[in-house]
Amino acid sequence: MGTAPAAPTWPLTAAIARGDEEAFAEFYQRWFDRVYAKARSITRRDEAFCLDVVQDCMMRVVRSMRPLNNEPAVAAWMARTLFTTAMDQI
Repeated sequence: MGTAPAAPTWPLTAAIARGDEEAFAEFYQRWFDRVYAKARSITRRDEAFCLDVVQDCMMRVVRSMRPLNNEPAVAAWMARTLFTTAMDQI
């Protein structure tokens, strides 16, 4: 039996913007690996440092997510959020 299909982007981001914890948990699960890999790539720091960057980035997501229409828009927003978070940590 396969996993359930991922929720479409707009309803998921809109739910996060409304404070839906389940939506954020799904988003976190979907994005964790990508965000962690990118944190390692841009900072060249150790695992502990990068996990802190990811945690801070995801906290920014939960505080400031707005409804976004598609996956490329989310990817661009996440890239900017991760970059600024990493620079703040450094």
